Amino acid sequence: MFNRVYEWKPDYPTLAAHYGDCLYRLEKYEKAVVIWESVPRGEKYKHLDLLRGSCYANLQKFTKASKYYKKALKALNKTDWAYWTARAFLIWTEHNMGEIDRFADSVFEFCEVVDNEKLNILNVKREIIPGTKDDFTPKDLEPSARIISSLDHSAFFLLDKLSKRLCREGQCGKKALEASYRAAKYVKGPFSFSIIIDEDKYLGFLTALTGALQGTATEHRDLGTLDSILREVDEHNRSNKNFRIVDMAMLIRTFYLDWEQFRPLKKGRFRLQLYCTVGDKEGLRQIVLSSPKYLFGQQVVVLNGEKERKFEKALDVDPNTSVSEPPIIRVKVKDTQGGTSELTIPCSPIISVMN
Repeated sequence: MFNRVYEWKPDYPTLAAHYGDCLYRLEKYEKAVVIWESVPRGEKYKHLDLLRGSCYANLQKFTKASKYYKKALKALNKTDWAYWTARAFLIWTEHNMGEIDRFADSVFEFCEVVDNEKLNILNVKREIIPGTKDDFTPKDLEPSARIISSLDHSAFFLLDKLSKRLCREGQCGKKALEASYRAAKYVKGPFSFSIIIDEDKYLGFLTALTGALQGTATEHRDLGTLDSILREVDEHNRSNKNFRIVDMAMLIRTFYLDWEQFRPLKKGRFRLQLYCTVGDKEGLRQIVLSSPKYLFGQQVVVLNGEKERKFEKALDVDPNTSVSEPPIIRVKVKDTQGGTSELTIPCSPIISVMN
């Protein structure tokens, strides 16, 4: 409908702004930018530079995207929700493809700014509402709620990008896990306010979380924090009936915290990528591997002095799957010098959604 009205009256700026917004949401980025060319600059349309930048970012034209994000920041101020989105997107476009440590530093610095800004908003509220402590009703925060949401969503966006990039580049470890933990504290489920993260994208974030957990030594995983995050994710998404997210949070809990919490899935199917690496500096002669059938089962492997042996398996989980035994792998190793050792390895899968 918009296109017909626009053809009839192309010089009407409000119509052009809304038509371009519809095209943007339909991912027709090149056409959206063209339509917005007829919209004049000014207070009423100051958010459009943010959307122009996002169009170019989605088209992989990052130099142009940065140009428009900078224009947006000049036109906006900290009390505009779009300001924080533009600032986060600018960090992403300028640092994402560069040196990863610099990108990480920029993301964590931005999160400190976000936390301080939220604290300032709450302190102002305490001054305005005498006697207020730490708990605010939605009515108390209503004028600032959109800014706080934008702050949270912008921080989540960058932390999620950082965690995924670290894992893509083979650095799934403490820094990736820190980014995922912090991201989950900002946002506990899908949202579509200033940055659209739908259910599939949030499930992708949870997959990145399991990648970071899998790449981090057990003693550095901070399982107390993981437990708290999963409880909040479960509660938030259960009340919103996002059952695939509820199921995925349950699977993460099953394999990283407490297997007895497993329950049949409500919705969807998941793939668990299982990994187990056994090594011995003296060289391996025999590996006796013992685990539940749904993991690697029972295996005896004879080797010729290799220093390391990797076991991998893809496990598909659906509503009919049962986890009746703890996901523990017991290994007995004989080396080439006649030595024998035994160890227990917890199963640490990367969990993803099957379409």
